[in-house]
Amino acid sequence: MLWATAVDVASQVTAVGLDAVAAGVTTGEHTLARQAVRDAMPVLRPDQIGAYVFPRLFGAALAPAMLDDLLPVARNWVPDLMIHEQAELAAPLVANLIGVPHLTHGFGAVTPAATVTEAGTMVARLWEEHGRAAPAFAGCYQHGYLDIWPSVLGGAPEPQLGRVLPVRPSDSTNADGEWSRPPAWSADDDRPLVYLTMGTVHRAARLLDDLLAGLSALDVRILVTVGPHLDPDDFGGAPEQVAIERFVPQRAVLGRCAAVVCHGGAGTVLGAAAAGVPMVCLPQAADQFRNSEGVAISGAGLVLEPDQVTVSSVTEAVQAVLGDPRHRSAADEVQDEIAAMPSPDEVAGQLERLA
Repeated sequence: MLWATAVDVASQVTAVGLDAVAAGVTTGEHTLARQAVRDAMPVLRPDQIGAYVFPRLFGAALAPAMLDDLLPVARNWVPDLMIHEQAELAAPLVANLIGVPHLTHGFGAVTPAATVTEAGTMVARLWEEHGRAAPAFAGCYQHGYLDIWPSVLGGAPEPQLGRVLPVRPSDSTNADGEWSRPPAWSADDDRPLVYLTMGTVHRAARLLDDLLAGLSALDVRILVTVGPHLDPDDFGGAPEQVAIERFVPQRAVLGRCAAVVCHGGAGTVLGAAAAGVPMVCLPQAADQFRNSEGVAISGAGLVLEPDQVTVSSVTEAVQAVLGDPRHRSAADEVQDEIAAMPSPDEVAGQLERLA
């Protein structure tokens, strides 16, 4: 197995003993490209931004550099099978050029067909430059789709996906990871634990302040992660019930939680769902709206749209998911479905047969 990813990510892959090569833009270049796309963006509602950014960022801006790096690697290494995540749109063309099957790997709720179709128009010239007719959906799904999104969260077979291979979402971090009870919390403190995170991409210090104010009105313990771009020390004067960190191993924390308040990112939603924890989702952009909609469909939580978020609405929503046993019951159902999905090891065996 060989990974092809950004140079600053490739080092993280090799650090855990896997083979990797650098390909495509760096993380910094990715950030600049994303900002350039957003700077040129017309005025849109938050829930429309993802459909605008996806084709222009992952298609027009990022696919050409990945193609330039990935094609010579693939021709030299000659894989039997290629797997690419949904937003990496050079791999289908590379697989076509070297004559091997490829699978598209989802990273959350299924990306709408219209969005992938538009991305296909952005990469069509790359296919044409290599003497190939541009296929539908940027070449995705031609040999199958690896789906980590459970059906109870609103996932459903969609015609464009073709053959769907469900695979249980998994977190490779240590469930016994390093996170200990804050000193202010006594050993017999049995107040419910609420985990608050707004992810690592969107820098939302003011929003976090409002969320903390809403949560602090409840008789709960609050664990907050602020990500790499914010400083926990900037949130001074937090009540004794609040612990603020840059990062915690979510797998170590989620099993202890009574509720999760989050942005609706796929990693957090699937992590909380796999742990059977009800959620309050506050989507901000990209796929977070689709992911959050799935939580609402399942009954495992509530969703507050950006214009609905106030200190009082957050307090009321968390009170509801903590106090209404139907949310916990629905979260248990989601957890059961995820546990029943084929494991990555089981699916790996199917992939060997496909290759």
